[in-house]
Amino acid sequence: MVPPARKVARAGGQRGDRDGEADGGEADPCELRGAVQAVGGLLAAQRDGQPLGRARLARVPAEQGGCPEDIPLPKAEPIPQQHWAIAQHWITQYGRDLVACLLSRDWVKRETGLRRLAREVVRILEVANINGEYSEKTERAWKCCAEMLSTMIEDKVFKVYLAAVRAFRALLNFLPCRDDVQLQQIRSQLRPIIQSMLVKCADGNTRISTTSTEALVQLCRGQEGEFCLGKHVRGGLTHGLGGIDFIVPTVLEERDLKSVSWQWIMGRLVLLENIIKDLPNDFSLNHKNAHANFARLMKVIDFTFQNLGSTHSTVARIARKVFILAARNTACDNKTFGQVWELLGAL
Repeated sequence: MVPPARKVARAGGQRGDRDGEADGGEADPCELRGAVQAVGGLLAAQRDGQPLGRARLARVPAEQGGCPEDIPLPKAEPIPQQHWAIAQHWITQYGRDLVACLLSRDWVKRETGLRRLAREVVRILEVANINGEYSEKTERAWKCCAEMLSTMIEDKVFKVYLAAVRAFRALLNFLPCRDDVQLQQIRSQLRPIIQSMLVKCADGNTRISTTSTEALVQLCRGQEGEFCLGKHVRGGLTHGLGGIDFIVPTVLEERDLKSVSWQWIMGRLVLLENIIKDLPNDFSLNHKNAHANFARLMKVIDFTFQNLGSTHSTVARIARKVFILAARNTACDNKTFGQVWELLGAL
């Protein structure tokens, strides 16, 4: 079934002709040779210590607290018949009025519905935290909220999308996690949201792509980031979501690259570029976690290497940039750096 947010959204959109669609077919050998020469030259420059430029990322504003009733729900049109199957489950947890707003054709009502949803789920989790009782009702409520957000995060209108991202952060900040079993449940429930945000990193609307990238970078920071798990849970948490050890495997999940869209690939490349710059200690071979960093770094190099010869010019350009960033971190180890050069030779 096509997510409701895809059908009702009216504005925004993915990169199209502005960034160039893939032309299809084999990459031109001359272009590949040119890419090899360019990457090789830049790699040499990086090994000699010449710096790369650094993008400035916009921060996602903090979610406002308060009573849910402070955000009154406008009267929305009846829920369309094609959305009724998914709406029924949502209604049992959050009521018909809120769900009708989320599925409205009016983006202002969708935005309002998401702001109200954030406060509703926060109140439920706050009450459970204060009472020290984590009931099945509480679990159903937050899981339903995550399911709703996995649909609404697809919205193409920036203000609606931003409201969904804020609601996602509110859910994370107030969600408790006490053991590994619960952590796996939370990861499984939130993974579809993160996967959608990865694609949004390549969105044609700059505000959407920047917001997506910054939010995912914060997730990579783990319990030190703004999207940390259980930030407002009394007594703190013994478990976090996993930070970069959770996000990077999601970014680099095994897929046939010929079967996915260029946005799927580009969004991941954009995020990789930013986390290598923003979290250098997680990719450094001179760090105390050098063994784990080495494995992570080589997976990134392998992923970007596969896209150096992409027929989509923008994908190829960003892949080249990320490859250089990752390969630069291997310069301190001659053996590893030599392996990277051998990869280039294979092109």
